[in-house]
Amino acid sequence: MLHSPTSRMIRHVTQTILAAVILCSWMFQSPVQAVMNIPPNHLNVCPDAYLFEFKSAPGGIEAANERRQFEAAISGMKSVTVRQSFAVLLNGVSAQVSDEQELGQLMALDILKMVTPLTVVSPPDQVASTVNAMVSSAQNMTGVTRVQQELGLTGKGVRVGIIAILGAYRVVGCNGSTNDDIILAALERAVEDKMDVINLSIGEPNGWPLNPVTRAIGAAKRSGVMVAVSQGNENTQGLFSVNYIGDSASALSVASFINTKTLLSYFTTSLEPDRRILYSTPSIPGMRLSIPLVAAVKGTELGNACVPFTADIKGKVVMVLRGGCLFADKAKNALNGGAAGIIFVNSVQGSLSVTIDPVKFDFGVLSNTEGLALFEKLSAQGPGSMNVTKEVTASFSDGPEPFLNPAGGSSSSFSSYGLDNELHIKPDLGAPGENIYSTWPTRNGSYTTLSGTSMASPHVAGALALALQHWRAVTGKVSPLTGKQIQSMYNAFRITSTPTSVYKNHEEVDVLKEATTLSSNNEATSWKTINTGGTVTSIAKQGAGMIDVYRGILTMASSVKTSAVSSPATQTIVLPPTIELNDTEFATLKPYRLTIYNNGPEAVTYQLGHIPAEALHDPSIEPKDIRIQELAAGTYNVSMSGKDKDGVVFRSVGADVNIPTSTITVPAKGKRAVAVQITAPSALPVEQHWIYSGYISITPMTYNSQPQEAIYVSYAGVKGRMRDLTIFLRPTDPEIANTPAKSLCQVLGGVVENKTDYVYSLVDKDVPIVTFCVQNPTRYLMLDVISPGTDEVNYEVIGRVGSNEFVPRLMAESIVTTVKWNGKIEYSDGSEESMPRDEPSGHRSPPEAIRREPGMDLIYGMRAVPDGHYNVPYKSEQSRTTKLAERGIEAPTTAKETARGTPTVGLPRANAAANAVPVPVPNGAYRFRLRALKFMGSYEKKEDYDVWISPTFVISRKDG
Repeated sequence: MLHSPTSRMIRHVTQTILAAVILCSWMFQSPVQAVMNIPPNHLNVCPDAYLFEFKSAPGGIEAANERRQFEAAISGMKSVTVRQSFAVLLNGVSAQVSDEQELGQLMALDILKMVTPLTVVSPPDQVASTVNAMVSSAQNMTGVTRVQQELGLTGKGVRVGIIAILGAYRVVGCNGSTNDDIILAALERAVEDKMDVINLSIGEPNGWPLNPVTRAIGAAKRSGVMVAVSQGNENTQGLFSVNYIGDSASALSVASFINTKTLLSYFTTSLEPDRRILYSTPSIPGMRLSIPLVAAVKGTELGNACVPFTADIKGKVVMVLRGGCLFADKAKNALNGGAAGIIFVNSVQGSLSVTIDPVKFDFGVLSNTEGLALFEKLSAQGPGSMNVTKEVTASFSDGPEPFLNPAGGSSSSFSSYGLDNELHIKPDLGAPGENIYSTWPTRNGSYTTLSGTSMASPHVAGALALALQHWRAVTGKVSPLTGKQIQSMYNAFRITSTPTSVYKNHEEVDVLKEATTLSSNNEATSWKTINTGGTVTSIAKQGAGMIDVYRGILTMASSVKTSAVSSPATQTIVLPPTIELNDTEFATLKPYRLTIYNNGPEAVTYQLGHIPAEALHDPSIEPKDIRIQELAAGTYNVSMSGKDKDGVVFRSVGADVNIPTSTITVPAKGKRAVAVQITAPSALPVEQHWIYSGYISITPMTYNSQPQEAIYVSYAGVKGRMRDLTIFLRPTDPEIANTPAKSLCQVLGGVVENKTDYVYSLVDKDVPIVTFCVQNPTRYLMLDVISPGTDEVNYEVIGRVGSNEFVPRLMAESIVTTVKWNGKIEYSDGSEESMPRDEPSGHRSPPEAIRREPGMDLIYGMRAVPDGHYNVPYKSEQSRTTKLAERGIEAPTTAKETARGTPTVGLPRANAAANAVPVPVPNGAYRFRLRALKFMGSYEKKEDYDVWISPTFVISRKDG
């Protein structure tokens, strides 16, 4: 999010964008047409805001001409306000267009390649911490310290741009949100300023990589810029919750790991002068004095200080229990009573993060075990005064001291899960992001300790900068890297990262309870020494593992020149760096070919092995009826290792991996290939869609009598057929909301209660509202109006209400999607070109659409309709479709006022004369048909859609 210790170490140029911007609020309904709206915390579209991309590439005469034509087109339009202009990574402009007719005129321009609604992007949630971390430990974990000491690298001459809440390129203030075009403007400015590396600590959980920002990242990479992106802190969303910006194949998506060392304060009491009691505090150095200490009392138990103190606590530190009211209220009561400070005792086992804003007061945090034990000793002295215990003298340490975190090196619980929605491996790798001491807004104290993947990704941005400095020194070239060279650098860091293990079966570490004092014996303890013995964490959580900057830098450079400090472990490259196995249906039965390149001066013999990682299962993706039954029974019909607090189930079950040889010798400056057969674990039930993963290890034999570290190739796949998963929460969802609710999802406001006659006047709230929960992601979602009746096979398709592309799963927070229909459909004149289609333009059907080589960006064509949701063309349904004129639906008058017909909306430029303008349907009986393309489904196959058909309803306007 901000400058981490690694990125602060780099001497980078900082410049600030403080552009006048138009930010958007959440859009729930268009005044023109029903909207497939996605509620807050997901990719929300910005009302009346669009990105207009031109056909030509940025730069050149054609691009300039297109820009002039667009400027001429909007010169007389009163509703159009240009927001941003792009001419570096994209060729186009973003604009607010509030008038539907003017928007239609713009969309008819031949110069346009694509029109995309702008989305609202929220700042990432940061996890506040009262545990302060050592700056040096994070650098030791990533190998930066070794890089500085042995290679002498500092990042000198490398330019790093930080795009975050605050930083070199500011896209949003301390509060609020931003939009795609603001992020795009920051990216373009960073490229124009000749930044070599960009860090993006922003995004939303989505799992689809197809958006303007990821395409701009692809363009930045092609221009020689490396990009690191935070994976996201959306662990509560379950599996498939990748940050949509980080899902770009042209960027490294970064997960978070726990810092190994932490700064804790301690105090002793006059009851036990020789016993240290650890506590954490966000302020450094914390309380430094001997002072009276008392505890709040409620009956015979530790009190929570939710009411003002009546006892004399002036000049004393008061200890209180968590719960009952806000931390700030407790602190305020203590402050008003004259206390010198307050210590919060956790009411449960585990860690505790505390904020008392806006109260300014010294405070600390005690573990549940230590706090209750101390209270028992204080109470044993006899009754105190009113609602506090008798006082003792507490002597606080002279500032914090370093302690060893026993969970150091493990994945942070908050770090978002992959894979992405096409089963590509994300995150790519990870870095320390939990308990990072870093810069903070000056009005809030300038420095603080935070946790989040936004604190991890700057470490990787710094690593890329150091690697670039070394590359320039080795090659003697200062020109920008090519896209291929950047991909090679990404791959070098992937294969040299180290897989980490789960901490105590996914238990949350209580640092105050379990931290151990550092001494000369363990001061230099490596995270690899701490993080041992447990099950290896899933690739869906950690990617390739903890980044090793030292090894990655030398490995990348070995293709050009072998360093004097190199060893076989840093002279070896293995391709591909990852194996994406897909699901059971599309997985190949052929062995996977791995090529080992030995860039060293001598032949090397490698030992080949397999390291299985834990398998993951997310019950929330399964059909509701099955899930409820199994949840009630407390089992999923398999023997589980356990379940984390986010509901994701895990098992220590590995894939069946066949490596034909245990060793392989590769000649100097040569290469050898080995075929590896990977089969999904037989112990995992196919109907539960487990993610299984692991690593193929390639370890050089001893070199100069020293053991060598391994190179790792990551693999991941799904056991089961993803196409079998439903999109909508079943069996009671979707439904027309203003009938008695049956859905597990709560219907949002504005619903007419207890309406059972299915007759709508379309006045005020008396409109049909379709509600549904998107339980699993879908590439294509569409709502049609069809003829009435009970037949769900033979019916007429009257028209399209709306559609969305690339919709994320929203079930994790029980979020409901609502579509309020105002009685309008997209006009079709019955011609082939204007009929509803089922196939988005530019799509690739599985398995091609889900095969992505490292470095390849998929670009899907899409157009936007005036209401701001994604809309794309469909295949003809002439066998079931009648001309709307036969139903009394007239063509819009604008179709007759131009020789080209109405502007194209949601149709490719070849169909420019086709119509998709909203027109009202006459009074009468209708049904809704809601369809969503299933996971890995093919657009051409009807059976690959999840389909719901509503009961018959009646439109009965009073004016006819």
